[in-house]
Amino acid sequence: MAAFERRATGSATAAAVPVKAAVIAIAAFAAAVLRAASPAVSPAEGEPSPADSAPKSIEVAASAAPVWSDLKWDRGGPVDLESLRGRPVLVGVWGEGFSGTDTLTSLLVRLDAEHGARGLAVVGVCAASAHTTQDAALFAEAIRRAAKSVSPPAPDAASARTFQPPIAIDTAGHWLRAPAAGPGPRACLLALLDASGVVRRFEEAETVRPDDLAREIAAAFDPSPPEGWRFESPRPETAALRWVEQPQENGGRPELILGLAGGGKDFVDGRWIHDEVIEPGKCYAFRVRFRPSQVKNLERSVLARVVWLDAEGRRLAEPEYPGEAQRYALSDSWRRLEAQYSAPAAASRARIELHLRWAPEGRVLWKDAALVAAEPTPPRRVRLATVNHRPRGSTTAANLEKFAALIDEAARGKADVVCLPEGVTLCGTSQSYATAAEAVPGPTTQALGKAAARGRIYVVAGVYERVGPVVYNTSVLIGRDGDLAGKYRKVCLPREEIDGGVTPGKEYPVFATDFGKLGMMICWDVHFPEVARELSARGAELILLPIWGGNETLARARAIENQIYVVASGYDFRTCIIDPKGELAAAATRDPEVVYADVDLNARHLWPWLGDWRSRIWREAPAREAPRGKPEPAR
Repeated sequence: MAAFERRATGSATAAAVPVKAAVIAIAAFAAAVLRAASPAVSPAEGEPSPADSAPKSIEVAASAAPVWSDLKWDRGGPVDLESLRGRPVLVGVWGEGFSGTDTLTSLLVRLDAEHGARGLAVVGVCAASAHTTQDAALFAEAIRRAAKSVSPPAPDAASARTFQPPIAIDTAGHWLRAPAAGPGPRACLLALLDASGVVRRFEEAETVRPDDLAREIAAAFDPSPPEGWRFESPRPETAALRWVEQPQENGGRPELILGLAGGGKDFVDGRWIHDEVIEPGKCYAFRVRFRPSQVKNLERSVLARVVWLDAEGRRLAEPEYPGEAQRYALSDSWRRLEAQYSAPAAASRARIELHLRWAPEGRVLWKDAALVAAEPTPPRRVRLATVNHRPRGSTTAANLEKFAALIDEAARGKADVVCLPEGVTLCGTSQSYATAAEAVPGPTTQALGKAAARGRIYVVAGVYERVGPVVYNTSVLIGRDGDLAGKYRKVCLPREEIDGGVTPGKEYPVFATDFGKLGMMICWDVHFPEVARELSARGAELILLPIWGGNETLARARAIENQIYVVASGYDFRTCIIDPKGELAAAATRDPEVVYADVDLNARHLWPWLGDWRSRIWREAPAREAPRGKPEPAR
């Protein structure tokens, strides 16, 4: 609720609205729209072309427009357009001489008490202006454009001088218009805008019956759903604000846009639902486009679900959670969720659900939801390899020679990627962390790169890296062409490395290879869930783990909790490949040895009672910052 008080300068008769929450300055709303809106567009021509997004706030300026220059404010400050976006708004504006002030203010307070908790913003304004109708119209139009994220086009000077604001709307509710003169200072107007910014009612208050207005407010909260769709929420108290838009694009058929907003409730949970008839056992592709705004934890709050149902409407399996097609497109443009599924053998319907939850200031638009027949997803087969070898009484050069030979062996075994242990230039030698450290790229990456290029294989290996005076424990990724494709600096350092002068890394890079996305951890990282979690959040499908020694149970836990493969190469740790169920897909039994596992990165791992756990992780895990950046390309 935003009810506030305004008084005319020097006037003893100015009416006031009781202050229930915050006093919000709105003068510049009117001034901004008065300067910006053009009268040259007729109702038949529709709304002017959108420009950039509406400003998020406008500072109050007493001299901004003559209409508002005689007003004093109980509290000044910026006008927060974002606080009204995605909420129904009821605006009451009246002249200081309006005879029904007490009745109107009581009505606004009552409506706020009845509907404020559901998200209705109630705004009351008392103005000394002789152009109260114009003031109300300008304010309503400013809110409507804020809700639509649209700015009016900048007019030329002539249109700004001759502009007359609205008292009526066209049939689409797009643009407000007015005759040349409005009522005097005794006038009072009410404007009701729904959560999408469409004006549902705009008329003189003397003609408004409270019961009629209550029905209009109810319709603003609960619009008639389009054919085939319905709205649901777990409980009435958690219901999201919702609306339907059907703009016409380029003269074609209107498109259907379904809107949801939090309405200020941090416990909000609502969804649009549509049922599709399907054929059992067939493959289907799901896709939907969405545009979020003001959502802090996107993957937890904005999601789609596909629920398989039998002929009696009973759920047959755990719901599906389609993933984002462009995971790192963190803009306000339209984004996509998509996935491909095989319908259960007994399924006859699929329920599509489009959600907004736990986002009090959030807003999302959904469109183009579809579930269409498709060809089955082909397998994405990858051969993983890892090396089991511990040098003893050796030198750096001898270590590199031996590990290069093991890379050759992995290449002959048709592996796509092979993992070497931690500190390949240090183990078995008399060097320290600092003396073994070198530039990356440098001599070690060049030596290992030659073997990678010979076998056209990706190589992951642990080295110590020097950058000026700084020493890192680093894992390098070498591409099939033998060049350095990426590196990861160990984030979690044990006491020994800290005392040895090693510095921790800070980043969690994920690299896109020709077979999938991979991340790297090193040794002590596996004892903490955060590193694997960050890599998984950034899209890693497998983690390569050069490791000296550690706890295998924790390595299995990292695989299970993130539903990824972990490929480990160790000295005092069993060299192995762990699948997303935490089971050993391969394990070494002798030194030296290269072990392999053939996996399908497109295969789904369905758990009893959980379904596809990987697709649920970020929908149900603790809230976290959205990943920044995108996977680094790897050759």
